[in-house]
Amino acid sequence: MPENDQPTAKKTLSLTGLTVNAMALIAPGAFLWLTFAQQCLYGQPMAGIAMWFGILVALLLWYQLGTTSRALGWAAFGLILFEWGIARKSLHARLQAYVATTAAFCYMFVGNLDARFERNQMLMTVLPLVVIFYYIYERLYRSRTEAFLQRDTALRAFAWQAAMGTIALGALLRATVPEANVVIAWAAMVTLLMALSAALEPIDAATLLAFLSPSIAASWLFLVVFGSLGAFTIYLRLVRDWGTAKAGMYAFVSPVIAVLVGIALSGETARTSDVLGMGLMLAATWFALGPAQAVEAG
Repeated sequence: MPENDQPTAKKTLSLTGLTVNAMALIAPGAFLWLTFAQQCLYGQPMAGIAMWFGILVALLLWYQLGTTSRALGWAAFGLILFEWGIARKSLHARLQAYVATTAAFCYMFVGNLDARFERNQMLMTVLPLVVIFYYIYERLYRSRTEAFLQRDTALRAFAWQAAMGTIALGALLRATVPEANVVIAWAAMVTLLMALSAALEPIDAATLLAFLSPSIAASWLFLVVFGSLGAFTIYLRLVRDWGTAKAGMYAFVSPVIAVLVGIALSGETARTSDVLGMGLMLAATWFALGPAQAVEAG
């Protein structure tokens, strides 16, 4: 065998890998501190104790469970906290439940939806997450008029849980369904979700007809063509050409594009915080992609 064909060692821990893992670890903590502030504003004297209890359990689950079981463990812990918060009408317990489910959702993309795992393994560890997200959504939506859930409703917690369930289900289909059938699977998922929403959240004929106006129909068509077909096509091409880790940085650029389009077409205004946030996201993308591309080019 020629000398230049000999296998060589290659570094695998790149800046992109460090960024993704740091996000998976830091994001839950950031959410936890934010909810701690919300709890203190509403005079919860036990907020601090409950917060450290949640951190301790989350860390124990991190160290005791395997890679594919951590997200499921966090989600199950969040479900327990949620049921306790409903039964005891405890705001800080429910807020920590939302933190736990959000942490499970974030870690799912790092620890569960990986090409190293078999399809059955992904199904067994991600489908329960989808069920938990939708279960919490259904419980919150049915009880959203309850007085003790006013803060949850104001935070749109039920909408966030439903969004995580839908995104997790779509990501699972993308990872487990053959590439040629992914679009068909997503279309079937959308049809099923629309049927379930019509059954669980019935609306009157006047409201339904309002959605058929030309402006709404045009907006829907724009989202389908550019927000779904165009965006997913670009993302899949990036996965093919750049790899999964680099393609994930695409998520940092799309919100910036959306804000700029809103300013240009809808006359929206950007605050100083918006500009700083967009600059931070673009800088993070450059740091994650720029140095790696320079090394490969060299």
